[in-house]
Amino acid sequence: MAERRRFPRSKVFKGAKLIVPGQERVSCIVHDLSAAGAGLQLLGSVDLPDVFDLCFDTGQRIRECRKVWRTSTLAGISFEPRPQSMAVQAHQSRVPLRASRAAS
Repeated sequence: MAERRRFPRSKVFKGAKLIVPGQERVSCIVHDLSAAGAGLQLLGSVDLPDVFDLCFDTGQRIRECRKVWRTSTLAGISFEPRPQSMAVQAHQSRVPLRASRAAS
């Protein structure tokens, strides 16, 4: 089978969190990564929408993602172009109410 990806993917093993508005963050494992997308291993049953954010362990980098394919435990995603400043603003607006109350 011919490789169809525009960018080569590197094998990695990184923890990440799926960020979906109205839902709690869900842990996943990034098992391959490129400039254009990633392969995820999903832990447990996850309702993965067509568009969501992915936050890597440090929380400093949030990427808007689009689901390309999905099985019960794996997903292929592409990264959507979005300026980092918008991603940070979107992330900050999703802080759970409990966290914002604790900070007050």
